[in-house]
Amino acid sequence: MYEAAAATQTQSQRARTADQLRRHGVTVVDAAPETLAPALADAYLALKAAGRL
Repeated sequence: MYEAAAATQTQSQRARTADQLRRHGVTVVDAAPETLAPALADAYLALKAAGRL
């Protein structure tokens, strides 16, 4: 029970932090470990194509 509550709280805090960062113009890449590398590459290429680097 404690682990489930802690996981829920952590996910909520993570979502709030990502939202705050996005509101300040930060590009947030939120991906599972196994998909993080391609998600980062895609985000980088999108930023580069948009001239935001």
